[in-house]
Amino acid sequence: NNKLTLPVDYNNYKNNSNKLTLQFIKKSKKLNNKMEKSLFGEGFRIVDAHHHLWANHQTRDWAPTYMLNEIQEDIKASGHPVVGTVYIQSSSAKWLRSKGKEALRWCAESEVAQGISTITEVAASSSGDGEATPRNPHVCAAIISSLDIESHCLTPDDVVETIEEHCRVARNFRGIRVCGGRSEKIPFVSTKFKTLLSLLVAKNLIWEVNGPETHPLDFDAVFPHVIEAARTYPSLKIIVNHCGGAIGPVAFSDESLKRKWVDWLEALAVYSNVYIKLGGLHMDVNGFAFDHTTSSVEVAENVCNYYETVIDKFGSERCIFESNFPMDRKTVTYSVLWNSFKIVCDKLNLSKTQQQNMFAENAIRVYNLDFLKK
Repeated sequence: NNKLTLPVDYNNYKNNSNKLTLQFIKKSKKLNNKMEKSLFGEGFRIVDAHHHLWANHQTRDWAPTYMLNEIQEDIKASGHPVVGTVYIQSSSAKWLRSKGKEALRWCAESEVAQGISTITEVAASSSGDGEATPRNPHVCAAIISSLDIESHCLTPDDVVETIEEHCRVARNFRGIRVCGGRSEKIPFVSTKFKTLLSLLVAKNLIWEVNGPETHPLDFDAVFPHVIEAARTYPSLKIIVNHCGGAIGPVAFSDESLKRKWVDWLEALAVYSNVYIKLGGLHMDVNGFAFDHTTSSVEVAENVCNYYETVIDKFGSERCIFESNFPMDRKTVTYSVLWNSFKIVCDKLNLSKTQQQNMFAENAIRVYNLDFLKK
């Protein structure tokens, strides 16, 4: 049924958040997705600070291919004011050069993402907008790629050469995430990893790192090393993904583990060069019972206390919202996801300035996206 209905009055929603759910507005036959009217009013902009891309994935049937067309479709169908996105390395995409030096094969990821970025730049220019707009968002405005840090064959010199090559082939290259969602496997004490961090500092690049995602979550295997890096390299920008790990009902069925998560957030937040992303809670591994019939109000009610904890520790100047699409696309739509973020912010009585920081300005500043400034 594609019949359009009038949206719930949003001011009424804010006064009756426990009673109302946003009405179903539109159903896309193609995506079979729940769509809602965007809750972002005049003056708001969004930079989606975390998404992946891949083609012909063999196991993720909810998004076997997620490339430029798919993310553009999600953004435009949502009606949200997304003006730019940040591409984050996708181990499962297997973006590898078919030939050449083994260490440099990983630089294909930057080449692919930069090509996609250039397509969107040209589209914005030829459309008459002249700049990124929700109609023509700048996809892959920043690129976080990777290298094979786990390989026993990778030398410190290979690390240097690989970072140099990422910089050469992609002007939007902004940093590195290694081991994806398996941060426990990062060889934190190795010479090659220390070489990587030193080089990121020298080139004003970013280190992105997931919290643990394998249950039971072992925060002690990851966060002491993140704190050591923050202390050793105070000018290194470190961005912790997904609120610090695969948090949610599965992880925190043990209340003591939740207390440990909060304690580690507090310890990380001491360091002003550490930022954190709000999102990534909608995957199966987190344990929420979301599906494509779930409204943004319901999503917000389930995740609000987690975001409140993170924002309380880091403040609105070091928190950045992310979609984590298409990983989170399995259980929520782009429309519902960003509306749920907006509802959380309103429920926490965050000012428009605080919200705009977390939805766009912090990402623009941290990822050096000056061309997206108003």
